[in-house]
Amino acid sequence: MFDIGTRQHSGEFNILRRLSYLRFVEVIGQLIAVFVATKWLMLDLPLAPLLGLIVLLIVINLFTWYRARIPRALNEVEILLQLLADTLVLTGLLYFSGGSTNPFVSLFLIPVTISALLLPWRHTALLGAITVTSYTLLMFYYEPLTFSQHTAMHGGTSSGMGHMHHQKPGDSNNSDAFMMHITGMWFNFIVSATIIAFFISRLTAAVRRRDKLLSTVREETLRNEQIVALGTQAASAAHELSTPLSTMAVIAGDLHNELSHLPEISTDIEILRQQIHSCKAILSCMVESAGHTRSEAAGSIHPDKLVADLLDKLYLMRPNIQIITRYGECDSRCTLLYENTLTQALLNLLNNAVDSSPDDVALHTQCTDGFIEIAILDRGPGLTDEVINKAGNSLFTTKQYGVGMGLFLSNVTIERLGGEVKMYNRHGGGAKVVVKLPLNDA
Repeated sequence: MFDIGTRQHSGEFNILRRLSYLRFVEVIGQLIAVFVATKWLMLDLPLAPLLGLIVLLIVINLFTWYRARIPRALNEVEILLQLLADTLVLTGLLYFSGGSTNPFVSLFLIPVTISALLLPWRHTALLGAITVTSYTLLMFYYEPLTFSQHTAMHGGTSSGMGHMHHQKPGDSNNSDAFMMHITGMWFNFIVSATIIAFFISRLTAAVRRRDKLLSTVREETLRNEQIVALGTQAASAAHELSTPLSTMAVIAGDLHNELSHLPEISTDIEILRQQIHSCKAILSCMVESAGHTRSEAAGSIHPDKLVADLLDKLYLMRPNIQIITRYGECDSRCTLLYENTLTQALLNLLNNAVDSSPDDVALHTQCTDGFIEIAILDRGPGLTDEVINKAGNSLFTTKQYGVGMGLFLSNVTIERLGGEVKMYNRHGGGAKVVVKLPLNDA
């Protein structure tokens, strides 16, 4: 298929439409050139074949326009044939109007340039070879430009092309100079065509490779974001399950020690401990390879509603604690991007604060400069430099039964939503975690 094989049909048809528009301009220009040459410059041109070729070009253009409306894939050979038709028609027009002496001979470069931009190197090389061959033949086989009899009776014209066929026998120097000029034009055309065909095609190929690479990178990025989102949900669940499993492991161990003198019960307790250990091992594996589809797509929520839902979930999990809250004023029209994972991320941070100081945890919010800041403060032992450097960037924990996912998952989720997490030590002891999220004006 055309280009790299993945472009939509609409893009392919736009190419045909552009070729059609360009050819329409070409037809108008040719008609104007014939009119000026015959009526103003008084050149004796064979109008019948010239106008016949122009009509042929119009027919080709109508077919191109019709083809652009057919919903069928466009291939490279078809574009090559379109450009080849332009080249052959232009060759015929130049044959009947002075050949290589016609100043419009440089129009040969247009199809070659278009081919270099749109087609692979082999197609451009073929079209370039045909074009150079046409130009070369037009140096020797063509209908010369002559002036009408009326112009000749009145002394001719000062046109340089007219002098080519009205040279005096002894004017050999001028003839040689003119032939050198024609030869130079021919050589200049070959060099120009080679440069356009070679360098532009190479540049276009590089652009195609870059576009393909960018497309691949975008697809990989979207896929990675989806994987992170899926893993975040599952790993968040694993993080929540780690606490009750740890509690169960402690209780099972105590029961095993206390009831070791009862073989039947002791055996059941040992099985229970093994199963708990298996569950904890599975949760550890989920840290690296978790996956569960998002429950719903991203939406928007007012900051106050987000904090209210967060506290409701926290009190449901830990009914015996009390959070000191202080709300800053937020415009009722302001919202922030919301996913279920955001509540879970903030809940992880709050749980860490409650674990550090169950009786002294505060939550402050403040809306300013297009952001909402949610500060979680506790009066626990504070944060070490290692915690500040590693937490949120890797799986790291200081808890005896922790698996190191809470801060990591919270940081990943908040950054994906355009926010950031910062951690500080408070004056007088304790820690302060500040979550900053962008707001959207409704």
